[in-house]
Amino acid sequence: MRPAGGPGPLPLARRAPAPPWPRHHHGGVPAELEPLLAAAHKAMKKSGVSWVQVDGERARPVWMGWAAGALHVVVGGGEQEVPGLAEATSAVVSTPAESTGSLLVRWRASVSVLTPRRPEWDAAAAVLAEKRLNLEVADDTLARWAAGAALVRLAPTGEVLEAPGCYAAESGAAAPAATPATTPARRPWTLGRATRRRPRPLS
Repeated sequence: MRPAGGPGPLPLARRAPAPPWPRHHHGGVPAELEPLLAAAHKAMKKSGVSWVQVDGERARPVWMGWAAGALHVVVGGGEQEVPGLAEATSAVVSTPAESTGSLLVRWRASVSVLTPRRPEWDAAAAVLAEKRLNLEVADDTLARWAAGAALVRLAPTGEVLEAPGCYAAESGAAAPAATPATTPARRPWTLGRATRRRPRPLS
């Protein structure tokens, strides 16, 4: 998938220059967008992974869960880190297509942090706990999240930034992230390592 600001490009669907609907909508999701967002919801339920971008930050892949008409992500407390998400009021979500993994729809979400142990928190946490991989048997996941993590709700605002028929013209490839790593030099000779012999010239 190719979310803007992500770590690298993946294939996109076919682009068209003009979107078939306005780029911003008020008062909920328009009827003509409901099938598209329904497909996005289905894709999120199947994959469990989307890209989330907060203003001023790179887009980051997150594991998530869909509950009560919104995407939910748990951050901090030993879980995934998405800088600025818990403090943000909005974010951009890039949803991959179920069949190809390429970008299906990119939409804006309103962001809020759920209060631990409230009914909406309990419902979302139960969905996320089922999707959380590699938990230790003795781990009390919900208690750990309630004590030290933030359970973030990302609800669709109705603003669709990219979708089939109106993808962005630019590639969306992100510049490499800053890193202290350098290009490795030639490896030193190691005892016991096989040497590569040059082929003998033909006579």
